[in-house]
Amino acid sequence: MGNNINYFKRFGNNLIRWKLARKYSVAKCQAKYWNQPWCLTFEEYELKLKEGGADLNNIGRKPDSLNLCRIDSTLGWTINNTQVRARNSMNRKNPLTVQRVRLKDIECKNTTKSKKK
Repeated sequence: MGNNINYFKRFGNNLIRWKLARKYSVAKCQAKYWNQPWCLTFEEYELKLKEGGADLNNIGRKPDSLNLCRIDSTLGWTINNTQVRARNSMNRKNPLTVQRVRLKDIECKNTTKSKKK
C-alpha cells in the first residue's frame, strides 16, 4: 500500500499515468535484476512509448501489444537504444536452448543522473 500512496502524491487521480508508472517501475526492477543498466527516467519512458504509438490500451502481454525493447541487447536501456515494437515482431529464441545473459560492467552514457556514494 505504501507504493500506492507515493503514486497518488505524484500523479493524483490520473489513473493512466498511475498505471504507466507501475509498468515503468516493474521494467526498471527487471533491468536491475538482470544487471542491465537502466538510464531512462519516467518522463523519457512515457515519451518514448507515446512516440511509438503506444497507450495504456495496447501495452501488455498479448501478441499484438506494444512494448519497449532494446535495439542492441548488449547495451543498456537508454533513450537511443530503445524502440516500441509489437510483441509478436520481436526476435524470439528458444528458451530451452538459450540462457539469458546478465550484463555486467556496462554503464549508462550521456546521462545526467549522479550515482549515490
